Amino acid sequence: MPFGLQFFKFAKIALLPFGSHIDSSRFKSL
Repeated sequence: MPFGLQFFKFAKIALLPFGSHIDSSRFKSL
């Protein structure tokens, strides 16, 4: 597995709660 893809998967998992919080706040502002 390429290092870039592996890092992307790790970052995606690590930022999952943060990203969902941003998405929920964004939908509330709409």
